[in-house]
Amino acid sequence: MGKKRVLVAIVGYSGAGKSTLAYEYAKKHDLALLREDDFVFNQNPGSMKKRVARTDDRRLGMENLGTCMKNFIREGKSIVVEGALVDGPIYPDDFRALAEKNGYDFVPVIMVADQKVRRRRKKEKKGHVISLRLDDRLMDKAKKLGYVEVFYCLDTTKMSVRKSLRALEGIIRRHQG
Repeated sequence: MGKKRVLVAIVGYSGAGKSTLAYEYAKKHDLALLREDDFVFNQNPGSMKKRVARTDDRRLGMENLGTCMKNFIREGKSIVVEGALVDGPIYPDDFRALAEKNGYDFVPVIMVADQKVRRRRKKEKKGHVISLRLDDRLMDKAKKLGYVEVFYCLDTTKMSVRKSLRALEGIIRRHQG
């Protein structure tokens, strides 16, 4: 990783490998890791029942995520932010503005994988497998926000964790020039 501080936003669909790769990358490069689920669901456990946060829980969680990002930036720490990040009120465009304002490189990455593969991965990890309807809604929202057009796209369908991590590192290296 280059010397310039970096804000990496890893977004994507449930089961694409966001959490795993964000954790592995942050650990390997000593970056702060902020996971949307920690702010939205873990601080509001009642939202976990249906895996869809209530509007106020999501708003408060995302505001807390934004505050935490600003605190790490104030300390000059590079950050990886991970989550679906499609239901606001903070979107990756806000991350880009925050990064640019504070002299950080902003590296937006969307992780995708075949829907069958993503559902299998969630079952294997004994994670919550979201409904197909919710999965489709989140994918549609990401498409409407233009994530696929403006983000580096990493398709993990046929990749191991090790290969996916190398691919992610390559994206970030290329971005930083």
